[in-house]
Amino acid sequence: MLVEKSLRTPLMEALCILSFMGNGLAIAVFLAAALMNTAAREWMAEWSSNSDVSRFTTGYFLIATALYLLSLTGVLGMWKMKKQGFILYVIARCGILCLPFFWLDDPFLPSVAVIFTLLFVGLYAREISRRVPHSLEP
Repeated sequence: MLVEKSLRTPLMEALCILSFMGNGLAIAVFLAAALMNTAAREWMAEWSSNSDVSRFTTGYFLIATALYLLSLTGVLGMWKMKKQGFILYVIARCGILCLPFFWLDDPFLPSVAVIFTLLFVGLYAREISRRVPHSLEP
């Protein structure tokens, strides 16, 4: 445990903590939307610019929840200084961004999601590559 702490930079710790919070919140929201699908779709229809919310099914919300769980698992791996964590994180984030294109008739790509994904992946990659030897183990 002490070795893990010494290899993590303050920025890596901050990124992981922010990712824990963001993924945890997303898991809670998407799981609640899956459990209360009708209410979630009514809320989305009221507050969204897209009035057709019929494709936002329980399955969609469960897949999103699973992708955020995978992302959280990746962050936990990076917290433990494992290379597989970064790989899982990148795969999950790509899946999260691509899900609307595979599921919805009129896909959308929220610019905020793209910006934060690129920012966090870039900063994680930077922090990993700055360590010599690399701080993440296989």
